[in-house]
Amino acid sequence: MTTHLTSSSMTSANVRAGAARRSLAARALWSCSIASVALTLAGPATAQASGEQRLQFSVAPGVRVLKEFRARHELRIDDSGMIHGDLPYVSDGTAGWISCSQRVEFLDEYVKVADGKPLEFTRQIRDCTINGKANVTRTNGQVLTETAPGASPLRRYKVRYTWVERLSDWTRCYVEWDGDEHWLDALRGEFELSGLLPAGPVAPGANWSVPPEALRAVLAPGGNHKITPQTDKLFGRLVEIGVGGDFADALGPELLGSVNATYRGRKSIKVGEGDAAKSLDVAEVEFELNLASSADRKLLYVTAMPEGERREPARVDAMQLDFTFLGRATLRWDVAAGRAHSFELTGNEAFVSTVSKTLFDGRGTLPMQQIGRYSGPLEIQIEFSDGANVTDVIEPPKRGGRAGGQRR
Repeated sequence: MTTHLTSSSMTSANVRAGAARRSLAARALWSCSIASVALTLAGPATAQASGEQRLQFSVAPGVRVLKEFRARHELRIDDSGMIHGDLPYVSDGTAGWISCSQRVEFLDEYVKVADGKPLEFTRQIRDCTINGKANVTRTNGQVLTETAPGASPLRRYKVRYTWVERLSDWTRCYVEWDGDEHWLDALRGEFELSGLLPAGPVAPGANWSVPPEALRAVLAPGGNHKITPQTDKLFGRLVEIGVGGDFADALGPELLGSVNATYRGRKSIKVGEGDAAKSLDVAEVEFELNLASSADRKLLYVTAMPEGERREPARVDAMQLDFTFLGRATLRWDVAAGRAHSFELTGNEAFVSTVSKTLFDGRGTLPMQQIGRYSGPLEIQIEFSDGANVTDVIEPPKRGGRAGGQRR
């Protein structure tokens, strides 16, 4: 009997112990489940609280985007003069201002997009012009006023771009109307400003460095459209060389300096006017820019040399154009559309043009340099908007004329 009672007690004890273990296990499992749910909820909440945003190009095929680029240069003629041989620099006393404005307008329709970049699209070059005006005062008090209107021979043409991975370049061909093939040589497809974006998600206050070369696509939209002044005056040649003209001409093979970016977060802005104004959610990035470049413009200088200068007993050895810029910029990225909304740049630019010649006087040679210095404010505004309702039926391109036909 005693043994039976002891066995029964042990069995009851085992049952109670098993129940206790199962209860502890259940509570532990429940605690783990709660912790798991807490962690699951904390992940997105933490990411949302941090305000991280991934900025990338994600436009769907079939979308059309109207892209408008406007640049304005207000350059002061700081100095102009010469160096003969070993003699010191002598200023010629020239003073004045150069004002130039550039306008480029594209209507892009995306055909194929993958991996956050366009692979095929068509671009209608609706406008591509420069207008310049110079007010120059000579040492003797003489005031000269010259204008330099210019246009691209590609204006009003439509071009198809297709990315070729093995070449790391675009193929380019005309659509609707044919034009000279050499006009397409210096065109670039990229004008999405995606080169300014961070590599991954960023939170407000995040900083990163942008390769200065990425600014080439900003300053020279679509590459070199060979804008040519429609005048043979000296001021026209100065603009064509790149002083206050197309940055595709002014920038050399290397764009140096530093570009520091800071993500400022998302904000709501008004687009449109009056009752038609709508709110748009954009991500804002600010940039501090310090750029420098040097371009060899000898070939163009010699080709565009006026007849009087051609008759001089001299040889042109080099024509160097140095460019520097210091300023700030703001990029606003349309989060819903997956593309840029606008870009604004302001700051101060400077150009130094140096023409090196060898003079012949019948007895020997003498080296000589002509140096011009120009500086002033630069403003660039770029706007991207929905092009769905923009008609691509415009006046056919004009053929012939100096623009394009005699482009150097």
